[in-house]
Amino acid sequence: MKKFAALCMCILLAPSAAWAQTEQHQHSGLAPKDIGTVNFETSCSPAVKTQFNEAVALLHSFWFAESRAIFESVLKTDPNCAISYWGIALTHWGNPFAGHARDFARAVQGLRVLPAEVLLLRRAGT
Repeated sequence: MKKFAALCMCILLAPSAAWAQTEQHQHSGLAPKDIGTVNFETSCSPAVKTQFNEAVALLHSFWFAESRAIFESVLKTDPNCAISYWGIALTHWGNPFAGHARDFARAVQGLRVLPAEVLLLRRAGT
């Protein structure tokens, strides 16, 4: 009887645990300037390196919209910066611990990418 009661409690409480994980931690207002630093090696042009690293730092600080805007800006400057699609995809994915996954496949055929970037893109589901 105790095992049955425990099972019922787990079944009843499981949805509330999943619901609690849906918090996206999206901040309002401007992103802080002291979010930390990132040095992410890519095949992108040197002209976008600083911007790309800022976007990754914002992404890891849960500033999804701000990060996405910078990744998109990087692509305007360097259309061959394929790893920016990975960054944009992750900003749409949101909190990876929220218990859901989204389809964020991006077309990157014909673009010059590093092997490490290929692995990240595959892991991201593209």
